[in-house]
This record gives sequence, structure tokens and C-alpha cells, in this order.
Amino acid sequence: MKPKSVLSPIAISLGLVSFNVAAEELHDWSGLYAGGMIGYSNTKASTKADSNEFKGDVYNSINSLNWSIASPGTGVSKSFDLPLFPNASSHNDTNLQGTVLIGKNIQSDHIVFGGEFRASFGDFGASSSTTNSGVGSVTGYDHEGIGNTLRLTNVNGVISGLPVTLTSAFAEFDASYEQQISQKNEVKSDNAISLVGRLGYAEGAFLWYVLGGVNLANVKAKTRTTIVESANGSLDESNTFWNNPNVVTATHGFSGSQTYIFSGDHSKNMVGYTLGGGVEWAIDDKLTLRVEGEYHDLGSISVTGTSTQTSASYKVKQDITGYSLATGLIYRF
Repeated sequence: MKPKSVLSPIAISLGLVSFNVAAEELHDWSGLYAGGMIGYSNTKASTKADSNEFKGDVYNSINSLNWSIASPGTGVSKSFDLPLFPNASSHNDTNLQGTVLIGKNIQSDHIVFGGEFRASFGDFGASSSTTNSGVGSVTGYDHEGIGNTLRLTNVNGVISGLPVTLTSAFAEFDASYEQQISQKNEVKSDNAISLVGRLGYAEGAFLWYVLGGVNLANVKAKTRTTIVESANGSLDESNTFWNNPNVVTATHGFSGSQTYIFSGDHSKNMVGYTLGGGVEWAIDDKLTLRVEGEYHDLGSISVTGTSTQTSASYKVKQDITGYSLATGLIYRF
């Protein structure tokens, strides 16, 4: 009879041990869990607006400059390059973020799926400041005679020094106009909640996953705009024609300025979506370490800027997107 090999039982035993070790290497991710993460969030607000020219009291007054007696010997020329407002812009800010979460996993071999409820806290938002400016001029002459008047429609009495009635035979005037605009737009949210689903693949002590779901946040939008417009001019009278040696007999100055403050606030509960992914590493049977990245889109919020000084207004629409990177610890019950 052929002797039995003593190596066969040993080989079989070693194979069983190897199988058990391999089986144990696949971590059990199923069940309820809770945890917290900390990281940073970058929020971007893209401002869109239907831009228009602002025409305030100073502009409307200077633009109305004219002679009381129009004749072939008089003339007025106007040129304006007004700035547009509000300004379109994109701005983003980075802020610290903390998140607490609770969820449940279901595992089928290497496939893990489940859902989470999350609450995030921080000073989320973005703000931007922009400026714009424009200029203009009005010039004119009268070569007809004494008694003509340089006048305007003085809206709310904003221009001082006019009207002026000529006492000399000839006159010329030159007026300059300037408009400066500074604008600030802001969106802000102190917290957000989300409900996400996760789908992952487990390998040993690691779980690689993707996620997607809905976001909910109360967002506050603000807009502030300051517009400063000013004009300065002078009217020179003389008794000689312009191509002769100019002898000025009188000079009259006129000027005016006005500042307008626009503001608007709007709060809105916004619902959007979130997409992301990450990896978890099982430190032991209960505790895991998670690293995750996430993209979110909350949609858009609009706010209108108004002023008590004028009937003019403007509207800005801000699209809110962003991303976050975070790490944290998860405890499995």
C-alpha cells in the first residue's frame, strides 16, 4: 500500500486559514452610524444683471443746458459716455465648515449602499465689490448779442450758479460731468442641510463611494450701490469775437453734485443638488476615517436695489455654486 502523505492535511489546513483571513479582511460596513467632519467650503456667486445707464438730477440738469434765444449765432453740443450699472461679476470666498451626520449602510458582498442626513455649519457665502465710471461734457456759444440767457431745467435745484443773462456781445461755456459707481453684492448662509444617497465598493478595510442628493439652505442676498454724480462749468463773456484777441469781461461758474444710495435685501429657502465622492478607512470594527469632496448647486436668488432719492432701481441675479473638502470620524453602532 502506498503511504499517505502528511503534507496534504497541512496544505488543506493552511488553505482554510488563508480563506478565513481573506474573508475577515472585507470590513463589515452595514448598519447605523453617526459622525462629524471638518473642512473648508468654497462658495461662488455669479452675478447677472440687465445693465442700464443711470441718469440722476445732475445729469438731467446739465443735459438740459440751452439758450433762451436760439438763433444761427448760438449753439450747444453734448457728449456723454455714461457707465452701466449694475455690474455683472463672479466672486468666491472660502470658509471653514463643520458637518454632523447620521446614516445607514446596507452591504451585499463588496457593494455598499445607503443614505445620510447631514447638517453643515459655517459662514458660507461670497461677496464682491466693483466700480465703474463715466464722463460727459456740454459746450456752447452765443455770438448774437446782449440779453440771451444760459439756462437749464434745474432738477431739485441741484445746480447752483445758473441761469445767467448775458451783458456782453459774445459768450462761450463749457461744462463737464462725471459719474462714479461703487457696487457690492453678497450672498450668505449660516447653515445647510442635505439628504444624500451613497453607493460604494468595499475592498478590505476601505470603502470607495460616490454620493448625490438634495441641499436645503436659507440664503440671504444683499446689494449696495453708491452713485456720485457731479458737474462743473464756466460761462465766459466778452466783447470780442472768438477769433479775435479774447478779452473776457465776466466769468460765471456753476456746479452741482448728488449722491444716491441704493440697497436691497432678500432671504430665500433654496433647494439644490449635491454630487461628490470619497473614501473611508476602517480604523477598527467601530471607528472609520473619512475623506470626502462635494460639489453643490443651490440655483439662483434675485434681489432688487432701490433708493429713496429716485424712482430708478435695478435687479441682480446671483447663481450660487461651490465645493467642499472635508475629513472626519464615523462611529458605527
